[in-house]
Amino acid sequence: MKTRVKAVLIMFLLLLFGAFACAQKKSLDEMDRKIGIICQQKRYSKAAKAAKEALAVTKEIFGSDHPQVAKSLTNIAGIYNMQGKLVEAEPLYKRALKTREKAFKSNYPEVAEELEKMAKLYKEMGKGDEAKRFEERARKIRLKTTLET
Repeated sequence: MKTRVKAVLIMFLLLLFGAFACAQKKSLDEMDRKIGIICQQKRYSKAAKAAKEALAVTKEIFGSDHPQVAKSLTNIAGIYNMQGKLVEAEPLYKRALKTREKAFKSNYPEVAEELEKMAKLYKEMGKGDEAKRFEERARKIRLKTTLET
């Protein structure tokens, strides 16, 4: 009898945690949507502030090494990029890339996506050689994943 009660309790807690995580994810998605709207209005300072708040919430929910954190870092970097703050965007894109590489290993489309963003940034910064390195890595991943599917 005790084993059955424990099993039911564990199942209940798992369902409760799953519902909580789902609600948190929806909340983050809503924050991202609002940040996008603020960016469309070209209110970049407000968008950056909101994106930093979303990053803090994301880290609290998922931990620092979660792909959702990479998404938040990329959002902030993208806002900086729109403002022409390329130097400020660079370390955020790099952290996002490292986070995705850790979460997905090196040969996943999510990593290629970050590599492409780095390449674009480096082109905008006038660092063509570095841009080419990132483009080549992204191209190899895209080719490999295309051949595997």
